[in-house]
Amino acid sequence: MKIKFTLIAINIAIISFALIVGGRVPYFLMYTSLLIMLIPLIHCLLGVIFLKGNVRLPEKEMMAGDEVKIRYNFENPLSLTFPILEIENNIAYRLTGKREKKEIFYMEKKDYHEGTTIVSCKRRGHYKSGEVKLHIRDIFNIYSLHKTIVTPLSFKVYPQIIPLKSFKIQASQHMGELLVMDPLFQDFSSLSNLRAYQEGDPIKKIHWKASAKSDELIVKNYEERGDNEVVLVLDSHKLSYKGDDEGFIEDKLVETAAAIIDYCLKQNMKVTLYHELKDEIIETKGNHRGFLKRFMDEIVGFHPIGNSLLQYNIEKLTSFIKQGSTLFILTPKLNRQLGVKGIRMKMRNISPVYIVLGNKKENSIQWNQNKEVARVLEGESIPVYKIDIDQDIRDVLEGKHEKRTER
Repeated sequence: MKIKFTLIAINIAIISFALIVGGRVPYFLMYTSLLIMLIPLIHCLLGVIFLKGNVRLPEKEMMAGDEVKIRYNFENPLSLTFPILEIENNIAYRLTGKREKKEIFYMEKKDYHEGTTIVSCKRRGHYKSGEVKLHIRDIFNIYSLHKTIVTPLSFKVYPQIIPLKSFKIQASQHMGELLVMDPLFQDFSSLSNLRAYQEGDPIKKIHWKASAKSDELIVKNYEERGDNEVVLVLDSHKLSYKGDDEGFIEDKLVETAAAIIDYCLKQNMKVTLYHELKDEIIETKGNHRGFLKRFMDEIVGFHPIGNSLLQYNIEKLTSFIKQGSTLFILTPKLNRQLGVKGIRMKMRNISPVYIVLGNKKENSIQWNQNKEVARVLEGESIPVYKIDIDQDIRDVLEGKHEKRTER
């Protein structure tokens, strides 16, 4: 760094001297100093043009928390040495949400460099492209140019599924609030049909006699009662996530939805998920854990790009939600209009449950506004779960509601 500033100071002095004094020698010195400054720039530009790079990632499906190896290599086809090269791995940043330490190396003429970065995937998403920046610097560290290596990707990182041991599901008004620990909502005395085994089906549902006659496992489907339907509506409006530039609240909302869906499907409950994609409301349905992947495929790439406010979407869905259902409303922004929708739902024999995600530290204003509306809803005996991005989802959802509520 000292060399850089010393050279710049000398060049400024020489140029100033030449312009003020004039003459052959001063101008010769000025041209020479400018050439000295120009050669490192040309050197860096040649690196930007001719250095080649490639990035490889495994093409597979992963879960948040899994490790992934990011392999990269760079080739120098020139008969020039590049003394200072620095890798900025933006793919690792997208996967983890934090900046990785930059790798500094050099390349001899006709040289080849390769390396591997192992990161833990914390950010769910469908990754279709990624980039790594190669910063090229001269020996005096005067210039720093970068070359962006964009690589096509084809892998998914599913949201982490946090298993819940217990969670209150309000099945219907006349039955009261039930803590669902077993699949209570199927009539095991009435067999509906047989079907092929799907991943996630409980072993006790296997029809061993039918499986023995077939080349594959067969499971039993039972008649389902109509009072065990769970509906989840995700807030898809972009303004609800204002200030969530890194998408951490968005990720927490998806993880929470995944935990509830997983828990309900384990109980063989009918689950319907709604979210908005621009102007279209997307619906996903399932009634046993074999449908879990279908739900995960739907929310893996969830982003708030809807055009309608959440309360308007709930209004549209009113006629589709059956009486006796539990309606989970997941949002980072709880306002009075949205609260009124829940009170009206309760009057229609639909059990609303609000799950509010937020960042108490970074956005305390919104957090406190959510608390104010939550107090009103709790006064109407409507459950409200408030989850901070630093909290464990399981601690909030499994705890007693009275203890979860901040007073």
